[in-house]
Amino acid sequence: MAEPLRFPGPCRYCARTGAVCTTATPRRKRPFYHVTEEEYQLSMSILSRVFHGQQLNLESLRNISKAIKDGSLVLPTLNADSYIEPHQSPEDDDDDSSAGTPGKWSVDGDNLHEPLGSMMKDSKNVLRYVGAQSDIPFNGAVANFCRPPQKSDIIPPARVGKYPPMEESREEIFWLPPKDECFHYVQRYREQVHCMYWLYPEAKLLQRIENTYAWNERGQQPSTSWICSLYAMCAIGASPRDPFDKSPSPGPHSHKNTRTSEDYIALVKQLKSKVEDNADIDSIRALAIAAIALENALSRVTAYLYIGTAVQIAWSLGLHRDQLPMSGSEEEREENRRIWWTLTTLDLEIGMRGGSPTLIDDRYLKITTSSPLERIGHEPVKPEFLGLFTPTKWLTTFTELGGLKRNVIREIYTERESKLISFSTVSDLLLRLRKWHSKLPVHLRLDSWNAAPDFHRRAITVLHLHYWSTKILLTRPFLLNLVLKRADLAPSSKIGYEKMAMVSIDAARRSVELFQRMKEDGTLSALTTFDSTTVLRCITIFMCAFGYYQTPDFKKDANDCITIARHMEQIGFAKMIVEETPIHLHNLGMSYEPVPDYPQESYIPGEQTFADTMWHNLQLTSLQNQQSLRLDFDDNGALESNEYLLAFDPEEYTNPVFQRPQQYSNFNQHWQ
Repeated sequence: MAEPLRFPGPCRYCARTGAVCTTATPRRKRPFYHVTEEEYQLSMSILSRVFHGQQLNLESLRNISKAIKDGSLVLPTLNADSYIEPHQSPEDDDDDSSAGTPGKWSVDGDNLHEPLGSMMKDSKNVLRYVGAQSDIPFNGAVANFCRPPQKSDIIPPARVGKYPPMEESREEIFWLPPKDECFHYVQRYREQVHCMYWLYPEAKLLQRIENTYAWNERGQQPSTSWICSLYAMCAIGASPRDPFDKSPSPGPHSHKNTRTSEDYIALVKQLKSKVEDNADIDSIRALAIAAIALENALSRVTAYLYIGTAVQIAWSLGLHRDQLPMSGSEEEREENRRIWWTLTTLDLEIGMRGGSPTLIDDRYLKITTSSPLERIGHEPVKPEFLGLFTPTKWLTTFTELGGLKRNVIREIYTERESKLISFSTVSDLLLRLRKWHSKLPVHLRLDSWNAAPDFHRRAITVLHLHYWSTKILLTRPFLLNLVLKRADLAPSSKIGYEKMAMVSIDAARRSVELFQRMKEDGTLSALTTFDSTTVLRCITIFMCAFGYYQTPDFKKDANDCITIARHMEQIGFAKMIVEETPIHLHNLGMSYEPVPDYPQESYIPGEQTFADTMWHNLQLTSLQNQQSLRLDFDDNGALESNEYLLAFDPEEYTNPVFQRPQQYSNFNQHWQ
């Protein structure tokens, strides 16, 4: 037998195994494997997780390969970064010498199993998230002792019972408004509401409405949750009932075409229990839209309960953990991400406006859902997916601001254990807000506003109104303290209070500027509570500023806000502001016009101003004491007049619209 030919250096296989390399020239072509046993086992283990429940033999692998080539295979998104050590980059996997070396490339068994191991199918074949603290996954792990070995990591279902118990489905007959009327209401919802709270790809939304009317003509039944969403959109877009109209609401099968907003809300409430039973993505959408409608109809507690239920359904579906059935597409995953982050903003806003705790707290709830993407796969997100009225990167940017707003609430309002607060803490929060503002994408900045399409202007302006409103939320307690406790404040502390007050006043005036733009563009909206409550927030700032600085320019600012509120459609919270706020301005001597008769309080000043008659003898109520938050600074050294503070925007004091009151204009400061 001839001596086998030897080549310089060992082959890759022998180099890895440490064997003596003897490579002979074969007479016929033989397979040569470029993987070690370890690589093969790891590859098969990963494939079994990706294609779980499938037998991975030669035939199935050929089918998978063919599906990849012809583009028919849909794979779930796997985040490889979560399986890599923090100091290790994915590129290091290309280094052959790192194979099998601890700390270079490691698969965490707990992280790999947990996403699927915490899911179980209910009786409707929907995957539900179950946290590790529950008995369910533990009982399932024990039950697997008695089962044949299975490749599935989903919690096994019960052998006898069903969760939830199966019920006989009854065919529902849904009333639908005239088609053109429905599209009109949905158009208003898309323009003024959906641009802020993304819940549907707009192209799919419009097509789904078309299909619903086509199904209705053929006698087919749409889902209860979808019809509830449609009713909620109509409740937002329809006009409210005339207060002098005492006729009863039309029944669900009445031939009366025109229904009011209250009629549609009543239809939503009739379907609520069945929507909750479905507990699917459409249920989240229906409850979230209904919460928006209810809050604006002054039912803030009911709105809070609705959005809370929507958040709980999202938890059950694993939206906070980016869960998706293996058959789900990447587009469906992106929809769920956007719905989750929209829920976080609604949870924050509705809870904050009503003074109730938020349900979503990322300090205690492990949230692994990534930020909304601006591309799906290798393709940019199409405009019809985002929606005509939602600019790209808007939701991501808005969500980041929501995180800052949560920090403000924690630091100033809910978790401050002492009445003392660090001036540097407030300055740091202001600085973080400024950094967020400075890093806005170009197309979302106000200096690009004139070049923006008309249908994006409301969304862009709302984003900036949220920014200024967050500044007011952070600094307004200091302004209120100046008003209520001016005589008790030490001169050193008063400097810091006035600094904060000026930030709050400037933010209110910047907001009024934006509202003036919206009034001119016709983008003001009374369909949500945001616009009207932001106007009211500015009015209260000007009332405090007038009480402290006693200058007439704040009277004009407050009355400008009333004019803006009157320019809005007189429904919901906007109508309430227009009717009630002038009364309080009149009481403070700030109104430019007489107000109609109203039930008078025990004390109403006459011709004299509020400052002359009430200010120096003001007796604090318990409510005023509570809202003053008993604030005081614990680091007065930071309040020196020559302190260089990056947190304060120099434009806050150079804005041509803003005129500093006389008491503050003599204060010598050096701004950035």
